[in-house]
Amino acid sequence: MLTALILASSNGFNQAAFDQFINMRVGKGKPVYWHCTGELYSFPEGKLLAKLDGVDVARLIPGDNKTKATQLSRKIFRYLDPTTGKEIGGEVKRIEYPYQWMEYELVGDTLSTTVTQGKGTRIQKLTVNQAQCRPMQDGTIFSVPLFVSVTTPRGKLDAYENYDFFVVKGRPHRLSWNRFSDLPPGFGPGKGVMQMVARRYDRVTDLPKAFQEFLQKEALLWLEPPKDLKEIEALQK
Repeated sequence: MLTALILASSNGFNQAAFDQFINMRVGKGKPVYWHCTGELYSFPEGKLLAKLDGVDVARLIPGDNKTKATQLSRKIFRYLDPTTGKEIGGEVKRIEYPYQWMEYELVGDTLSTTVTQGKGTRIQKLTVNQAQCRPMQDGTIFSVPLFVSVTTPRGKLDAYENYDFFVVKGRPHRLSWNRFSDLPPGFGPGKGVMQMVARRYDRVTDLPKAFQEFLQKEALLWLEPPKDLKEIEALQK
């Protein structure tokens, strides 16, 4: 079962900041596409083990409560050979989430986020409330640190992640993401650092052409997010 270390309450959110975060993260109902690129390094050596690309596709499910919002998502990421750019494959498997169900709530000055994922007996739920809204002169940075401890078939896994979403007037929404944990399966023992940057697109046809072709040929499910909670209930079985 996945658990989180809930630390001190975060500050900086009000209704306007909550609305801005939701609109940035998941849009207003039509699918949004966060296209990501990044690297995986060994720690502490700093050896480049792989490059990555992927997409987080999401949609907002409208509700009547202005302090709550529901996001339905899918994610897929590939590990690429740092020299050839081809997918590594073999024992190195893609990161695939057929669905993620996220519920956001504004509680005082805090953004509370609950994420549900998995299927069968391995459905996992994680709640975090450490997000910070950081106003700057030309926009806003939303920072979301995440401390995770989970039992997996490989044993206990502890990880730290941080998401920084950048909202700047007149510019596409962007994300910087970092993770420190055990190396992913297929890369051997030891610790690793994964980092990615992302830009939000509003249409799948805006994604880089080569990545569109990958989705069309090998990952049709990830062309759009789940349609509704009924689809997620089916995927959970």
